[in-house]
Amino acid sequence: MINRVTTRTSSLVARAFIALSLSALTVACESEVTTCKTPAGEPIACPSAGGGDGTAADTAGGTDGTDGSDGTDGGDGAADGTAGADGTDGTDGAVGTDGTAGPSCDGFCGDWLGESSPCHCDNLCMDTGDCCSDYTALCSGLDDGSDGTDGTDVVEPVYVFPDPFDTALLNEPDCRGIASSNASDCDTDDCRGIARWDKSYCDTDDCDGIASADPSECDSANCKGIARGRKCELEDETCLDDADTSDAKDACETKLEACIKSAATYCDDSFCKAIVNRDPGDCPSNDRSCRAIARRDKSYCF
Repeated sequence: MINRVTTRTSSLVARAFIALSLSALTVACESEVTTCKTPAGEPIACPSAGGGDGTAADTAGGTDGTDGSDGTDGGDGAADGTAGADGTDGTDGAVGTDGTAGPSCDGFCGDWLGESSPCHCDNLCMDTGDCCSDYTALCSGLDDGSDGTDGTDVVEPVYVFPDPFDTALLNEPDCRGIASSNASDCDTDDCRGIARWDKSYCDTDDCDGIASADPSECDSANCKGIARGRKCELEDETCLDDADTSDAKDACETKLEACIKSAATYCDDSFCKAIVNRDPGDCPSNDRSCRAIARRDKSYCF
């Protein structure tokens, strides 16, 4: 009898111990289960590995929406599935964080992009403060023969005299030659033609017109303006040679002023007006060749 009671008591103790163990195990398991909820408080499946947090720039954020089971919000919670949609305006965009920072220097390193452009990629833009936003990244290595990105050599285009004539496109030797009327400074035959006022050296129509002071030879409106301005100066020299009184010389100067004013009306751009009027104040802010030629002073070239 005592043995049966002892056995029964041991069985009850064992069953109680097992029950307590199961209860503890259940509590332990329950404490390890994380319940995920939507912002509205509705329970959802917790996210699996992957999915990201949608806050990383560009590609990391942009892939969030494709990690989940339904391909829309990833099934891993609206919290990161929707944020992934902004991956296209991250910080590694070629021209700024949102792709709207303006023109890029990609393919234009060393170029002045025209008077109407808000920025430029030539080697003067650092001095004038108007470089495009990615100039440093793409073009800063031009001076040492690399492209600034992977150290590979840059193949510089062969310089040719600008056709039609544009002072902003002149290299330094041609700027110096035209500004000083010294053909020995020139790099091209067209420059020599204009420096010598002899169109026999010229290769382009605008050179012909400017060198001969004959607007009918020109190919552009700016050439016509500059050629007419040069013609005014030649006529004034003849007028002054023939003048034998101070009044006659004054009349020559008055005639020259009217002639120059008329010639400038043929110009399309401010650089042309600056050269015709001999007024560097009319030059585009980043056009040093214009200022040099308008002043007839080659020290302003580059």
